[in-house]
Amino acid sequence: MRLMKIGSVLAGTFVLAAATAFVAKADTKEKIEEISFFLESRISAGETDSEGSIEIELDTDGCYLDDDAITVTNEPEDGWDEEDEPKIKVAIRAEDGYMFKTGLGKDDIYLDRDSGIVTSVSRSSSKVTIYITLPEVSESDRSYEDDEDYNLDVDEESLAWDAAGGGLVCWDGNDYAKRYELQLFCNGEELTSSVITTANTTYDFSPFLSKEGEYRFRVQAVRNENDKGGWQESEPRYIAEKELASISAGSRTNQPSAGTWIQDGSGWWWCRQDRTWPKNQWERIGNFWYWFNEGGYRLENRWVLVDGKHYYCGESGKMLSNTRTPDGFFVGADGAWDGAPAGQ
Repeated sequence: MRLMKIGSVLAGTFVLAAATAFVAKADTKEKIEEISFFLESRISAGETDSEGSIEIELDTDGCYLDDDAITVTNEPEDGWDEEDEPKIKVAIRAEDGYMFKTGLGKDDIYLDRDSGIVTSVSRSSSKVTIYITLPEVSESDRSYEDDEDYNLDVDEESLAWDAAGGGLVCWDGNDYAKRYELQLFCNGEELTSSVITTANTTYDFSPFLSKEGEYRFRVQAVRNENDKGGWQESEPRYIAEKELASISAGSRTNQPSAGTWIQDGSGWWWCRQDRTWPKNQWERIGNFWYWFNEGGYRLENRWVLVDGKHYYCGESGKMLSNTRTPDGFFVGADGAWDGAPAGQ
């Protein structure tokens, strides 16, 4: 009996050591906190075997699309009818040295709502499966498919800065484009850490205008990830130091936005009266400020870094000000963290 007990202890010690080693090994892996990707569906009425009509491009480091990554889960045997909503699941795997964070859910998946709605997510440390409902099926886009001479370039002469002196830019749309990609430069240095994507033909760069210099922006029309127009560049605009404060103030003191809140499978977003929505920017709604991510969804109960300053978006996404955050840091009247340690 004594020998058996010692053996049990040794076995338990081995299991504990192995578990500890596993945790230590897991801790050395870089965690993937969120997943962002572009999706385009060209599924048309009457089509079958439609997985080949869906394209996905990941925009997140440390992961890749699994083999046979896309599965259509509700494809009808006799083909799609107009207004059907295809449902798909997308399998994504972590690369060596990476793992998906515990609790990764649909709020951590960034996908433009025009491309589809994330309904649920299942995960392990090395694999995530994302379930998505696609937009309604429509007739085939024959005008695009049959036109071999289409041009995806944006009219360069249409690129313009806000005449009122703010950070808004605009350009003429392209009939063949599904979305647009943007970059911003100051004195030749790119200020946008990654390409900005929007379905609109306007964008507010105010949060990026933080230093004196000569600014230019670039626009590229995108049909899909394999079909893009050329980059078109704006005329330069010189912004002096004295203008920066008014631009920054204008981006955070405008009149409250008119529109309505809408909730879908990925979260809450704000639909303005002109049927556009804020993305990668602040929006004043009622008496509160909200930060909207690149997918157009408001952030809730988390910190956000904007123009070098830290802000906290609390319950329901409202920016906190003149108070302490749930983790003990003080934010001032403008909502920015004052830099002091928690509790001071």
